[in-house]
Amino acid sequence: MRIWHLTFDSEGRSAFFPGEGLRRAAVHRIVRITRNRLILFCIVDEHLHVLLFGSRAEMGRFAQRLLLSLRALTSVPINPARIRTINGQNHLTNQVPYFLGQTEHHNLPIHPALWSGSCFVDLIGARRIDGNRLRLGDALPRMRLRDTYPMVELPRALLVPPNDRQIRQAGSFRLVSATSAALACETASRGAYPSCRASEEDSLSAGL
Repeated sequence: MRIWHLTFDSEGRSAFFPGEGLRRAAVHRIVRITRNRLILFCIVDEHLHVLLFGSRAEMGRFAQRLLLSLRALTSVPINPARIRTINGQNHLTNQVPYFLGQTEHHNLPIHPALWSGSCFVDLIGARRIDGNRLRLGDALPRMRLRDTYPMVELPRALLVPPNDRQIRQAGSFRLVSATSAALACETASRGAYPSCRASEEDSLSAGL
C-alpha cells in the first residue's frame, strides 16, 4: 500500500481544538476512523496532519469521514483535506521529525513529548486508546523507537516507569491528571471517563 499525508486546516487560521478536552476527543476520533491504517498524526492549533497507508480512493473516503467527524467537535470551520503522496523512504523518514516536531515549529509553550495532540505518547505506550496501533514500524522497519526521542528533546536513554515511592510522592492531583492524559480523557475524576465514552458514541452515531 502507498502512504499518504493528509492535512486539514481551519478557515481564518483559528485554533479548532484549543482546549485539552476537545483535543483529546479529536485524537479519539482520528484513531477510531483510521484504525489499522494510521502511521502518525499531530494536531497543532489550526491544523492537523495525518499519515496513512492506503489507496488514493481510500484516502478520499478517510478524508471525508475525518472532516465530518472533526467538524462536529468545533464551531471553527475546517477546510477539506489536502492529500499528498509520500514518495520513497527518504521522504517518509523526513516525515517523522516533521510530525513529532510540530510543537516547536509552531512555538507552542509545552515540552514536545507532552503535547496531547502529538502521537509521540502513543508511540512509546504512554497513552492507551482502544484500537490505536501506530504502524510506524511497518512503514520504517529500520527505525528504532529511541531514534524518535531526540525529535522531542529527550535523550536516547531507556524510559522507565516511576517506582512506588515516586508514585506516592506525586500526590493524588498529579495522578488523576496523569491518568486522564494516559487515557486521552478530559478528566478521570468523574469515575466513568465521560469524554472517552462520548467520543466513541458520537462516532458510532455518525456511522463512522
